[in-house]
Amino acid sequence: MRFKPVEGLKGVQYFKPQGVLADGMTFTTQELAAKEPRCSAQSNMMPLGLLVRSKEALPENGGVIAEIGGYLYQYCGTDAALLPTTEEVRCYGRDSTSSDTVSDCY
Repeated sequence: MRFKPVEGLKGVQYFKPQGVLADGMTFTTQELAAKEPRCSAQSNMMPLGLLVRSKEALPENGGVIAEIGGYLYQYCGTDAALLPTTEEVRCYGRDSTSSDTVSDCY
């Protein structure tokens, strides 16, 4: 699955988090990951939500945002909170491998 980021959004990194069984991916940016390692592709977090591709709409996959080539694309938003402080940005999101923070998005 690939997507074209909106104009002005730079350094997008998209990846499949561990533990996500659906045909899905999450994404972050290089700038966000540099400011907060828990927002990096190596963190197992879903910092900016989950994008899922399937043949049928499933409520647990979030809202349908597009239908392309017989596939439905659904987006389930994140629980991440980006909390800017004077010195850093903190990213608190769901860990896709932790049983106590399992996302409803997959």
